[in-house]
Amino acid sequence: MSSTLQVKLPPATPFFKPRAQAAASGSASLSYALLLLFLLQLYSSIAVLYPALEAVRPALTIGGLALAALLLERVWFSRGFVLVRPDSFFLVAFACAAALSAFGAFWPGLAARSTADFLKILILYFVVLNCVDSEKRLRGVVWTMVLAGLFPALGGLRFFQNGNTVEGRLHWVGTFGNPNELAHSLVILFPLAVVLASELKLSRRLLVWGLPALYAGVVYLTFSRGALLGLFAALGLMALLHRRSSARLVTAGLLAAGILAVVFYWTRGEGFSGLGQDASFQQRITTFQTALAMFVHHPLFGVGLTCSPVAWPFYAPANLPYRTWLIIHNTFLQALSETGLVGFLSLSLFFTWTLHRAWKTARLAAAAGQEKFSNLVRGLLASFFGFFVCAMSGGFVLAWFPYILAGLIGAASRIQPHAGASAAQPAPAPTVRFQWNGARSPAA
Repeated sequence: MSSTLQVKLPPATPFFKPRAQAAASGSASLSYALLLLFLLQLYSSIAVLYPALEAVRPALTIGGLALAALLLERVWFSRGFVLVRPDSFFLVAFACAAALSAFGAFWPGLAARSTADFLKILILYFVVLNCVDSEKRLRGVVWTMVLAGLFPALGGLRFFQNGNTVEGRLHWVGTFGNPNELAHSLVILFPLAVVLASELKLSRRLLVWGLPALYAGVVYLTFSRGALLGLFAALGLMALLHRRSSARLVTAGLLAAGILAVVFYWTRGEGFSGLGQDASFQQRITTFQTALAMFVHHPLFGVGLTCSPVAWPFYAPANLPYRTWLIIHNTFLQALSETGLVGFLSLSLFFTWTLHRAWKTARLAAAAGQEKFSNLVRGLLASFFGFFVCAMSGGFVLAWFPYILAGLIGAASRIQPHAGASAAQPAPAPTVRFQWNGARSPAA
């Protein structure tokens, strides 16, 4: 007589939920996790700090995996690929203008490589737009950016303490090697850090409030005038948008304190006074004139993306007191001179429509009773407005961070309010969903 031992096993948990259930709950998280990892490596500049990692090209590898995971998840859940209109199409139009600029560029190879770099930024924008499909994920990305900003901020302070500066100005490595690039990236994080800190309990709020203070201090030590103006603009907009008068007064006080700090403690040789005799300021004015001259001779598609320094000797005014070849210190004029009227209009419309989208989303969310969500979007609006002001005095066409921020604003506009919202829920942004069978249909 034989006997058997029977063991009752628990029911197996499937690796994937059923498609409909998973799509409804937003459980496809691999692409989202890879997006957060990409942001961490972007801010940490880990491949620059550890050159041995350059062999695996972490940015390209992680970004490619995030895109592949997103595509697989969209196919598996039959959700299609979403674009917001018209913003996404303006950005695609700029990418096309950049590609066409390479054919008549002063250095076609450089323009082609720069266009390839911009295509990576474009892909990241669409990954952000499609991965961030809930308020929880939106906050997760914002928290990741704000905390990851500690890498360049603390790294720059360490360089500054050791005397490693650029003409006395704080900088770091990689993307943040230029003081102006470092400054504008932290200007973007300042309003987001303020919003996140204001939502916490008092015990945690005091700790997190150190982040915007740190970022403002680092921006000050970069001695970037454009970034300081952007920081003040973001603070001023936050004061205007806040719904509580006490908070508006506190923000206005911080703004006044920042202005006084610049007036009395600014140590850069070129400040805000005597701009008529300021060599650096005059050089920037010269770059504006040169950019317009390039546009006049190449009005349709410009001299090629990032090729304005190459074309500089042919268009700069004669008899300059210096022989340096300069970049165009204005994002919009950079687009105008390098990608012509088509690229300038596309990029300008993209930036201005993104500002409008953020303002409208915050207003509609507040009207629907989603005050916490509205505060977060107002932070995104203030951040993008701060960048917009920085762009007036810096060439940031190929900077990663404004496009990441634009992707978050686009994602925020299409996120449905969570359960419990009032009946006056804001309608999601107009979108277009590309189905995998080739059809195109409007999406809610």
